[in-house]
This record gives sequence, structure tokens and C-alpha cells, in this order.
Amino acid sequence: MFNNVTEYINKLSGLFFAIALFLGAMFPTISILFRPYMAFILMAILFIGFIKVNFSILKIEVFKWKYQLYLVVMSLFVVPIINYFIAFILVKLNWICEDFSIATLIVFAAPTAASVPIFCILLKGHLERAVLSVVLTSLLIPITLPLICYLLLGKLIEVNPLKMAIFIFIIVIIPFILSLLVRSYFTKTKQFISNYSSISSITLLFFVIFAGASGLKSQIMQSPWLAVKGLIFALLIYLITFVIGYSLSLKKTTVDKVTAAIVVTWTNVSLGILIIIQFFLQSFPRAILYTLIMSISWSLVILPISMVVTRIYKKDSL
Repeated sequence: MFNNVTEYINKLSGLFFAIALFLGAMFPTISILFRPYMAFILMAILFIGFIKVNFSILKIEVFKWKYQLYLVVMSLFVVPIINYFIAFILVKLNWICEDFSIATLIVFAAPTAASVPIFCILLKGHLERAVLSVVLTSLLIPITLPLICYLLLGKLIEVNPLKMAIFIFIIVIIPFILSLLVRSYFTKTKQFISNYSSISSITLLFFVIFAGASGLKSQIMQSPWLAVKGLIFALLIYLITFVIGYSLSLKKTTVDKVTAAIVVTWTNVSLGILIIIQFFLQSFPRAILYTLIMSISWSLVILPISMVVTRIYKKDSL
């Protein structure tokens, strides 16, 4: 019964996130109260993700370290840069504002989302490889994200790489260490958290989006078409990202290609939301709107992608 409810919530997560965006924007006096706690909520999401990781299955992929290194570089550098310049071109064509390119870079430069095992199950990807990517990209992100922001955004805004690195390090490493302690000494607690990990993560992300949407009412009311256009372009960017990951996988089998695409497509958007609020909100106020919209697209894009991937698998079986 509970598993059916969880599966139902997973499928409707995009709707839940859209509701969170709407409620947060429409009731700013309430949503603003959650702003000071966003970092702690994100740390809880990361903690749950690390608890869920089955480290025993990583042994298979650890020995394929060269390919894992390639996936990390593709996830944290290649794909974010490609997507940033795609968004940058859209900005130059006046199809969307500059804030969209900032949001695109931050979201796709974030680590692989802890929920990728769900997408691996849905799209029949390599679970072990995706899980190892979650761990590696999460541990490297305090170095890579400040670096890429400094290199690409240094001329647009003053970026303090050290301050950003320390902030991300605290956000990521503390949950990781706590998860190791719980896994080692509190096995019953670990099992309990694992059983409710999916619904807990979605609920916590709901509040991250709810808090992040505070103050966006005027932006949405002044130009609702801006939000609609942002959603359309966000969906397109996600689809393009999946194609990029699939095409650059350096592998021959569909399973391997799909896994690479999953790893680079579904990133930790909640961390992206927090980074935008912490470091870019004053200079690019609309960036948070686009980042929140991307969190909705993050959930919705699984529908068209799963349809295409299913057809590819059927074609392979003929």
C-alpha cells in the first residue's frame, strides 16, 4: 500500500513542485519564514540520499575508474558549459533574459541527484554506475562549482570561489559524514530512513521550492508569459541534455548510453536553488524563478524521455 502511494507521489512530483512554486509566490509572508532554514532542509535531503546509497554495489564500478572519471568530467564541466552557451545564445536572440543562462549553468553544474536510482529503474540504466556518480560528483562539487562559476561568470558578477567552496563543502560534507555514522552505528534508523527516503526527499524539496518562491509574485504577475516561456525552454534544455549525455557516452549498448544520459540530466536542483539564493539573487533576481521552474521541468521531462527510451529498447530487441 505504502509503496503504491510512494510511486504515485513520484509520478506527480512535478505537480507538487508546481504547487509549491505557486503557494510560495502567492503567500510570501509565510514562505519567507522558511528561507533561513533552506540550507538545513537541503542538508537533510542530501543526508537521506547518502543513507539510501548502497555502497556494496559500488565495488563493481570502482574498478572502471577511467570511465567514471570521464562521467564526472562530463557531468561537472562539459554538459554545464554546453548548456550555458545554448542558453547564452537564446539570450542573445532575445528569446529569454540573461538570468535564464545563470540558472541553467548552476543547475547543470550541480552534482548528480541522489534520486537517480529511481530514474535508472524507470529507464533500465546501470544502477551501480549512477550511484557511484552521485557520490563522486557530490564530493567534488565544492571544488568544481566555484571554479566553473568563476571562469564563466567572473565578468558578469563578482564571484568569491573560496566563500562558495566553503559554503558548499559544509552543505555536502556534513550530511555525508552523518550518513556514514548512522549507517555504521544505527542500522535500524538507516533502514527506517531508507524505507521513506523517496517521499521524504520530495516533501523536503517541496519546502525548498516553497521558500525559494518567496518574493516572486510580482515577477510572475507582471509577466506570466515569462514563466511559461521559461518552462518551455527548461524542458527543451533537459531534453537536449539527455541527448548530449546519450551521444557522448562513449559506449555502444543502449543501457550504457541511457545511464550516462541519466547521470548528466538529473542533477541536484535543490542545491542549485540554494546557490542562486545565496550568491546570485541580488544581481540576477529572475534567476531564482527560472531555477524553480527547472525543478518542475526536472520531474516532468521523465515522461517524454521514458517514451523515447522504451522505443529504443524495443528496437534493440527486434
